[in-house]
Amino acid sequence: MFSQKWAEDLNSRNNQLFKQLIPNVKQSFGVISINGTTHYDFTDLPLLFPLTPQLGLKGPIDGRRVTTIVNDYLLSFFDATLEGETTKLFDRQEQKYIEVKFSH
Repeated sequence: MFSQKWAEDLNSRNNQLFKQLIPNVKQSFGVISINGTTHYDFTDLPLLFPLTPQLGLKGPIDGRRVTTIVNDYLLSFFDATLEGETTKLFDRQEQKYIEVKFSH
């Protein structure tokens, strides 16, 4: 799960390392990014500090919306991998959130 900013920086060191890692993943749910996000959108900072957009510390998406999306994907991933539950959240045909972009 990437922020939009991170996913779009294709030549970053992190993305170069990721490109080496992903072919070795045996069971993949895929890779997603959330449009309108930056690194700090994945923290509690946007929820706790209302000036984060003005300081350039978050993307334009509402912090509560990001938290909802992240929580839904993380819980679905862990329920599927640890509990063996089925989920359609990672199915590209069952797009639940318009902000989510599938890649890889």
